[in-house]
Amino acid sequence: MLTFHYVPILCKPRNYLINISGFLSQSYLLLACIDRYLISANESSYRRINTIPMANRIIMFTIMFWLTILSHKLVYSNISSPHQFCFYSGASYTFLISLHNLILSGSILSILMATFSILTLKIIRQIRRQTRSCGRRHHCADLFPYRFFF
Repeated sequence: MLTFHYVPILCKPRNYLINISGFLSQSYLLLACIDRYLISANESSYRRINTIPMANRIIMFTIMFWLTILSHKLVYSNISSPHQFCFYSGASYTFLISLHNLILSGSILSILMATFSILTLKIIRQIRRQTRSCGRRHHCADLFPYRFFF
């Protein structure tokens, strides 16, 4: 029985789609972290750009970005002749792919997610402190946009 591993025409799209889905899922998590930060930010200009049409454009850009950046995987995925298994051709390319995945997926995207998450938590803590003091002073009208956090 033939599987994806042994059919050259299926080998390339399989590797490509696996990598695309991994990077897209991490990118969407990053975009969600950025969205939470923009919603919680006190700057009205941040909230003004945080709209559904802008989100649609950013999502389309993200998809096109990863489709383009990872397109080299369509070229360099092949069936290895001694093993008859789907591999990347060449040891140097395999090393570069590992480095590429480590830097992008393991470092940059993760650091950005952590950064925006920490910034969001700081803003939420600041809002909670203001809300607690607001309860004592009875002037909460300026905190209306943030009531959904509590």
